Amino acid sequence: MAAQRDELQQQRNLERAIVLHLLEQPRSRLASGALARAIEEPDAAHVSQALQRLHEEGIIEVRSGLVSASRPTRALDDLNLLGI
Repeated sequence: MAAQRDELQQQRNLERAIVLHLLEQPRSRLASGALARAIEEPDAAHVSQALQRLHEEGIIEVRSGLVSASRPTRALDDLNLLGI
């Protein structure tokens, strides 16, 4: 049970790191490999899973292999409504 909690927390931390990195760079669009290096996550599979979850939730956009924060995510950030 504790191992599951730790894994879930690691997933959330990775997702936060991805979103924060994308929001730090206005209008940035990164390849997933570059994003993994930028957030210093060596496990490409974990990054891929996190990107898929964030994309399914509408938090990020993935187009032509490039990743960016979605327009709604950027709008919420501009309004200072993201509590990360």
